[in-house]
Amino acid sequence: MEILLIGLFLLFPLQHVLVLGGFEIIRGIVVCLGLAWVAGYLTRERNRQRIGSLAPWLLVGLLAITAVGVPFAVDVPSAGVRWFRFLTLCITFAVATPSILASVPSWRRAALAYLAGGTLFGVLNYHTPLFSPVALFQEIAANPTRFAFQNAFAYGGGVEGHGHEVGHYTSFAILLGLGLLLSAPRGRVRWLLIVLLAIATGALLISFTKSAWAGLALGFLVLYRRALRGTSLGNQLVAWSWVPAIMLLLIAAGFWFGLPETTRGWLVQNLLFRDVSGQDRLVFWSHALVLAGQNPLLGVGLSSLGQLSGDPHNWWIEMLAEGGVLAFGFALLFFWRVWRDLTAAIASSTRDVLVLRAAAAGIVASIAFQGCLEASFLWDFPTWAAIGLAIAPASWEVRGPAALDRSDPAAAGVGP
Repeated sequence: MEILLIGLFLLFPLQHVLVLGGFEIIRGIVVCLGLAWVAGYLTRERNRQRIGSLAPWLLVGLLAITAVGVPFAVDVPSAGVRWFRFLTLCITFAVATPSILASVPSWRRAALAYLAGGTLFGVLNYHTPLFSPVALFQEIAANPTRFAFQNAFAYGGGVEGHGHEVGHYTSFAILLGLGLLLSAPRGRVRWLLIVLLAIATGALLISFTKSAWAGLALGFLVLYRRALRGTSLGNQLVAWSWVPAIMLLLIAAGFWFGLPETTRGWLVQNLLFRDVSGQDRLVFWSHALVLAGQNPLLGVGLSSLGQLSGDPHNWWIEMLAEGGVLAFGFALLFFWRVWRDLTAAIASSTRDVLVLRAAAAGIVASIAFQGCLEASFLWDFPTWAAIGLAIAPASWEVRGPAALDRSDPAAAGVGP
């Protein structure tokens, strides 16, 4: 089961690479493998009671409510496909994944595979600017306006199927990688993590996904407050934080002053939600809220907002309008419960387990926040895989200390 899970994580960045007649072959393979894996998991008697957290059960309520609204959707077949996709995501990642990753070593291996997949996705999309800084600066100098627009909307990204997929995907991978790095013993694995994190961070910056930047900052703040504040490592990070801060400011300043005045003006308007895209988004939010008020109990049905009022680019508003207050409530309770499980004080946890739980809590906070500014990424495999990886540490202590493999140095608390 663990090998199949790792294989799924490594296939994620290739979803949009191989296309035949409009059909994404790799995505189809991923779905088939995922369903086969879930079927094999559910047929094993001992697995049926190993969810380990209340959070997945809240998704059952969310799935039930949204299923009731499918027959009343604007496009019933589309709503049915969306609901089945949601069912697959929930079972595969929110239920089976945390049940399989019942020990620290298995979670580390899966998280490393996820980080490698996210890094590969960034490389496939932005390999030229990542590995050829000269070409990157030449492109900026030749046409800075085109560069800013291209990356702001992720046009021509290479293998991403929707704008800003790289940003969301790599932001979750970076938080997982930081948890692994901060709890890894000294050696080759640590250097591998540093290299992967550096590449993923570069891809995130180039993607120009502002919601992912903010989400990563929020996740890192959670990681710091839950695991690093007051520690020697945390104090060192604070003491030396001015170095990367100044570097980022210098890079941003150089980029800013190199842009034409018209492009700078557009960027300011974009950041303040005053450009066309931002104003349209606010209009879509208001229209979706009106529909939610008109259909408060069950909403208008999945996949209906696009035809009724436009995509609101906000998963929470989308869930409120399409699923009603009941679906919205179950979604909110789901994220709250995972957060509560991860941030609960567990006296028996080792330092490394605390770090991994803090990184998982950072992912939960980051996904919930990014969902306020985008919706499509919360219907895709990498996001729910990250959610499944976040739920797993929440259930380790629920299943007891036996779940932690003390024969593994990482599980025994050996770290930096």
